Amino acid sequence: MRAFIIYACLFLYCEFYSQGFKVTQTLPNISQHRTCAIFEMSPGVYIGAGFIVDTVNHVPVTRIAITGLGNQGQVLWVKKYGGQIPQYINNPFVARCFYKQKNNIYYAGCVRGANNEQFGVLVKFNLNGDTLWQKFYTDSAVDVVPQMVTGSFDGGFLMTGFFQDWVNHTNPCLIIKTDANGVELWRKKINKTGLNVSDGQAISQDSLSKKIISVGYQYFNTADNYDNILILDSLGVKLTQMHFTHLGGFAKDLILTSDHKAVMVGWQLYPQINSWPLIKSFAVKFDINPPYFPIWRLDGFDSPAAYNTFTCVRELKNGNLLLGGIMDSSMLAPSNPLTRFTTVDKNGNILSNRYYDYKYNDTTEDNNQGVRSVEICDDGGWIAAITCANSKGNNPFLFVKYDSTGCDSSLAYCSTLNLTKIKRNELTNYDFKIYPNPATDILNIELEGDASGKLILLIIDAFGREMKSFPMDQNNKIDLNGLNPGIYILKIKKEKQIIYTSKIIKE
Repeated sequence: MRAFIIYACLFLYCEFYSQGFKVTQTLPNISQHRTCAIFEMSPGVYIGAGFIVDTVNHVPVTRIAITGLGNQGQVLWVKKYGGQIPQYINNPFVARCFYKQKNNIYYAGCVRGANNEQFGVLVKFNLNGDTLWQKFYTDSAVDVVPQMVTGSFDGGFLMTGFFQDWVNHTNPCLIIKTDANGVELWRKKINKTGLNVSDGQAISQDSLSKKIISVGYQYFNTADNYDNILILDSLGVKLTQMHFTHLGGFAKDLILTSDHKAVMVGWQLYPQINSWPLIKSFAVKFDINPPYFPIWRLDGFDSPAAYNTFTCVRELKNGNLLLGGIMDSSMLAPSNPLTRFTTVDKNGNILSNRYYDYKYNDTTEDNNQGVRSVEICDDGGWIAAITCANSKGNNPFLFVKYDSTGCDSSLAYCSTLNLTKIKRNELTNYDFKIYPNPATDILNIELEGDASGKLILLIIDAFGREMKSFPMDQNNKIDLNGLNPGIYILKIKKEKQIIYTSKIIKE
C-alpha cells in the first residue's frame, strides 16, 4: 500500500509537471508578437516575455509584454510596458535578451529617444511582472546598444552589445559592468584592428579565473562576417580576440559548462551555390585558458541550406548539452525552416537531433520558426520560446514545454503517437517488444528484426539522470529492483545514436 501511494504521488507529479505543452498566445488589438523568453519560476509556474506592436494614441508602438502562465501553459495575467518616448526596440537578431536570476527577470536592450538616438536600458521585473527599477546607459556621441545581460561573480551584472558610431561608421563591441541595482561601474569600448565592426551577442564570466567572455560577430571586410570571441579580464581589458569559423559565420549564444569550459553556438558559412549563401549549424567547445584550439566542434552534420543555425545552448542536469535553433528543410518557396533541438554529450557526440513543425498557416505560405531561447526545468525537461514569423497573421507568442525525452505534449499523447509530428534522425529497422509495462520487478525487452550492431540500453529518471546502462542482447530481462516507483525513460542507442525511446512505469 505504501509503495502504491509513493507511486501515485510520483505519477501525479509527472503528469502535472513533467509532461509537455504547446501554447500560442494572441493579445487583443496587437498587430505583431515576437516571442523572446520563458522561465520556470517554480514547478508549474512560468513567466513568458516578448515584444508586441501596440497602438498608443493612434500610433503603432513597440512594447514589452510579460505574461504569467500556469502548469499547462494557460494564461494567468499579461502586463505591457513602454510608450512612444522612449520606445523599446525589438532586436530580432538577438537570441537571449531576457535573463532570470533568483526570483526576478531582467531585460537588457535599448530604447529610442525623442531625437531618434538609441541608448541602453536594464529593467528588473518581479514575479508579478511589475518593474522594480529601470536604468539607462547613454553616450552623447554614439548609440549604446546592449544585447544580453548576465550575472557577474560579485552579484552585479555584465552586459554586452555594441556602440554605433554614425559619424566614423564604426561598430565596436560594448561591455558594461553594473552593481546589483544596475548602477554602472564601468564600460568598455572594445576596438579591433582593420574594419572596426564587431558586437557581443552573449556574455558570461568564469567563476574561477573571473575572466569575461563575449561572443558575437566581427567584420574582416565589408563583405564578410565571422564569429567574434573576446576574452577579457575581470575589469574588461581585452586579452584575446579570435574566431573559429573558416569561411565566415555568426555566434549566437554562449555558456560556461560545469567543467569551466566554454560552448559557443551559431552558424558557419559554406561555399555558395548559384549565388545563394549556404550555412550549417555550428557549435564548438573550447578552453578559455587559452581558447585557440577547440576541444570539439560540430559543423558538418547538416546539409548546407539558407537557415540552418543553432541559436541557444544550455547544459542539462546530466551534463549533456541541449542546442536549440532552426533547421531548414527546403530551399524552395514556400520556405520551411523548422524548430530544432539537438542533444550532445560533453564530448560532442550527437545523441539526438529532432525537428518540430509548429506551422499554423496553410501550406502555401512560408514557415519561418525557430528557438529564441531555452531554459532547463526542475523536472529534467526544458521550456522554450519559439519565434514564428510566417507571412500572414500577427505571429502569436509560442511557448513550448518539453519533457526530458523531448515530448512537447502529454505523456499519454506521446506514448500513444510515439512522438508524431517530431521528425527525428532515429533508425527505423528495429522493432522492440517491451512487457509488462507497468512492471514490478522484471521488465522484458525483445528485439524483433535485425540484431546486428552493438546496442546499449539506458534507463533515465524524470530528472534526466542515468539509472541503468548495459549492453543489449536479442532477449533481455531487466531487473528493476533498486529503482523507486515512478515513470522512467527507456532509451536504446547504437553507435552513440538514439534509435528507440519509450516510457516505462515501475510499480
